[in-house]
Amino acid sequence: MEAIRRKYQPMLSDYTFSLLYCWQEELKLSLYIEEDFFVIRGEDYYFFPIGEPNRVKEFIEGKYEYQKADADSDYVLLNQTICELQGSRFAKRRNAIAHYRHLQPAPEVEMISKENVEHLKRISEIFSGEDRIAERVAIEHFFELELMGVLVKRGEEYVGFSLCSKKDEGTMQGHFMKCIDNERGSRFYVMKSCIDTIGARYRYKKTVRIIYVIKNRRYSKRSIPRRQ
Repeated sequence: MEAIRRKYQPMLSDYTFSLLYCWQEELKLSLYIEEDFFVIRGEDYYFFPIGEPNRVKEFIEGKYEYQKADADSDYVLLNQTICELQGSRFAKRRNAIAHYRHLQPAPEVEMISKENVEHLKRISEIFSGEDRIAERVAIEHFFELELMGVLVKRGEEYVGFSLCSKKDEGTMQGHFMKCIDNERGSRFYVMKSCIDTIGARYRYKKTVRIIYVIKNRRYSKRSIPRRQ
């Protein structure tokens, strides 16, 4: 699947194996794959197929209609912009970061490693959101999925983390970010720390999701078309 994705380079971050693996249970995802083609299926929809163009056309034509799911739109950030925070539009962000950096005890940033990965679980359990199942899969299989990330601590307490992975040579893909510190600027500091520490390797960061939903015209929910 990853070989096909890298060959056709879809813009969407949803197709990376690490992201799909994390969300498979929560979104009830399944995979249909051929030699040069694959499609991800949700409970009652498909992601837009990836693969050889004629096979993609064959899969859709006469069977499905598709539309962009605007509510799940992706956005792309230039990492340099977040690192530098230049200009008046980022004045509030700069002030919030400066406030947080000057707190006592001051925040410190650590790369996630086998020595500190257990702290992710504690933070995730304290602040459990709608993505808790996918997030806990990511934490449990952090190293197998080749995820990266940072932990932020103040004094002896770890207060936040941000997880990411490589989408392609120029793009860092954001996964999950949690912060249990209520101080002003804390959440943005955690996110920015990940970009400052890891994002220097990449030009862009992708966050959130774009899903192109394919509505089934002909097949029941339990059936999936197979190539004859």
